[in-house]
Amino acid sequence: FGEYIQDVCAAYEQHKQEVTDGVRGSGKWNNVAEMTEEEAVAEQQRMFAEARARMQGGATNEKQPDSDP
Repeated sequence: FGEYIQDVCAAYEQHKQEVTDGVRGSGKWNNVAEMTEEEAVAEQQRMFAEARARMQGGATNEKQPDSDP
């Protein structure tokens, strides 16, 4: 059982390192640090509006194809 605990602890430490490296690396949250607080609030409001529209059965403007001739 003691050997199992050592393996679990080693796996946990590796996981923590990978998560830390992943957060600093790339991903959808990578540009968050580059936003000003005002930009972050505007982005949050935009995302909430899109989610609200989806929940109410509406569509967002971003997803609709252009209908210009």
